[in-house]
Amino acid sequence: MELILDSSALAAAQIELVTLRAWVSRPASGELNGVRMLPDRTLLDDREAISALANLPKPVHCAADVADGALAITLEPLAPEALSWHARVAQHQVEFWMQSIAREEGGIILFEGRGETITVSPDAFAEWLRDYVLPTELSLGSHKVTSEESARGVVLRVQASRGETQLTSYPLPNDSTQVCERCSARRASSTLTNHEVQPIRTVALCSECLQAELGRKLAWVLREEGASPAPDLDAMTDDDFRRLYRGFTESFTGEDPAS
Repeated sequence: MELILDSSALAAAQIELVTLRAWVSRPASGELNGVRMLPDRTLLDDREAISALANLPKPVHCAADVADGALAITLEPLAPEALSWHARVAQHQVEFWMQSIAREEGGIILFEGRGETITVSPDAFAEWLRDYVLPTELSLGSHKVTSEESARGVVLRVQASRGETQLTSYPLPNDSTQVCERCSARRASSTLTNHEVQPIRTVALCSECLQAELGRKLAWVLREEGASPAPDLDAMTDDDFRRLYRGFTESFTGEDPAS
């Protein structure tokens, strides 16, 4: 399915719908029959759901699940601090994605979900990033534009999918006195859970050690994805991993995780 929508608000809403469908776990049949905007149980078709999403107050955080074979969307409340964080991060996400786009008149973006593609303008894509809080575990990947697509005016291909969370981290209470289990030299500020090992392992880490471990994972992913030059994990130090993690995070969110 490929649709072209003129209104950037409607196009941003359809990006959100495609994203939520790509994010949810599907029933065995793989088919979703309509959309419900809970708590309303009315079954909507795509255009009705897009209109409903477009008319929500923004920014909005949509959560999704599958119920009775339909995509069930609920609205998650946003605390003031979450709204402030989203406003800051969304703008940097827009800059991150738009920096390589030739913004010539008529340039379009192919946005791909699970088995569906929509064509939207860069402005609509930027509006989606600003208006919708991205779902947890959402993975956005860019793909090379083919010569045929370029001839059609395509300037960017983006694919939305649900990523596998292999490492999860949560902050410890501010009054925690737990010591970092990695360096034993600083107070632990967060937990880090590794879902790749059995049994699943959780450790308490200080911010420096947490960033080193997340940087190590990032380096591994970059190497596996064929980044050039490929990170040499054996030669990298904890400081190297921390710099990699901080640079990547700052480029995407505009916020230095060390601050």
